[in-house]
Amino acid sequence: MISVWWLLRSLFLHTGMSQLRAVTWFEAQTICRENKQSLTVWKNESTNFYWTGFYKKTSHWIKIIDCYNATEIQYGNVNFVELRDSSPQLCQEHCLRKNISLFAVQARKCICLSDGFDYSKSKLDPSNCNYMCSDTTLLSTDCGGETGFNVFLTDTTIINVYSRCLSVECGATPKFTDYSCKFLLSSICSNLVDDWLYSSWTKTKDYCKSTGAYPVGNLTLSNVTMACIEYNLSNTSPGWIGVVKELHNKQDQGQLITYPDQKFITSCMKCRVNYTTQEPQCQYEFCNDNSISEVYCSKNNSVGKYTDTTSEISSTLVTTSGLPIDLKARSTEILLIQIVVPVVLVLLFLSGLIFAVVLYIRRKLSKEKDSKVDTNPSTNDSRIYSNVQPQNSDNYCELQQPYSTSGSTDYSQLQFDS
Repeated sequence: MISVWWLLRSLFLHTGMSQLRAVTWFEAQTICRENKQSLTVWKNESTNFYWTGFYKKTSHWIKIIDCYNATEIQYGNVNFVELRDSSPQLCQEHCLRKNISLFAVQARKCICLSDGFDYSKSKLDPSNCNYMCSDTTLLSTDCGGETGFNVFLTDTTIINVYSRCLSVECGATPKFTDYSCKFLLSSICSNLVDDWLYSSWTKTKDYCKSTGAYPVGNLTLSNVTMACIEYNLSNTSPGWIGVVKELHNKQDQGQLITYPDQKFITSCMKCRVNYTTQEPQCQYEFCNDNSISEVYCSKNNSVGKYTDTTSEISSTLVTTSGLPIDLKARSTEILLIQIVVPVVLVLLFLSGLIFAVVLYIRRKLSKEKDSKVDTNPSTNDSRIYSNVQPQNSDNYCELQQPYSTSGSTDYSQLQFDS
């Protein structure tokens, strides 16, 4: 049966009877990764929509700590890296790969700090940390300064909140609340300056910085009651705190993206060439959209390297017509199962039926042969006696009685025959 399976499988793969099924962005990325490539970054591959290697990703929770003296931050630190962009979320990713949660940013400089860092020493006024960040929306002015580093803390706690900005309510029943970052809430600054003006999260941060502080960020996210106690918060209405998830643009590098990591990828770019204008038409789409059936992979393997997201590399199409067998198998697996399983069952049934018929015929012939043997007499004895020859008559005598007219016997005529 195994040989039948592979025969039918090869038949479908080589006759072109299958079509490459529509794939999600994650499935397209896996196809390219298994061929040691990444998704294409070209935007004019086809007149049909296809997935590109560009996507948007949210970070883990980033807690704003404060602005600190650059000299103190850099002194004795060996966990230093130069980023391709000035970006807190990129620094967070770099330090998380080293299993370090505390990190500092000054322009493109990223330093992973030890657990023994003293939060109370070497603080600077927030006005000393006013460098603009690249590819950020919420922490756009928090990438250090000429004399300072912005210090942040990563928190991987899972909170049932969809907003990228965190707010808290510390009344009789403390809870983290879920409001859009543009929603107007009260401000909770780390210096606990009262603000009766309701504003968006970004405006709240700017207001707190103007008072010489940041929105309170170093809270225990795993226990909201403890978070309220840590800063003696008693607000009965929701207020903004200094905890956010930053959104940033990324480019596929052919890396393994595990299922738990997929939830951080919020949207993926698909492109096509417009029929009329012949110009690329691109848009970010939900990554699990499975209406796209063309996959283009890069020929250049850039796994593990930081590359400019604006660079474009040559690519090759992965479609049904030119698809290697191992990739075609993906698109035909379900079709093969639906067709081969019934065929195999039919073959098994026919094999059993043929075996039963052959067995019946053999038994019938055997019975007929036995019945013929029983009706014929045995010829064993006849064969034995038929081999007995008459005795040799060379040596015997024959008495002949001559005819007598007188009726008396005349023995003088006795003779021997030799």
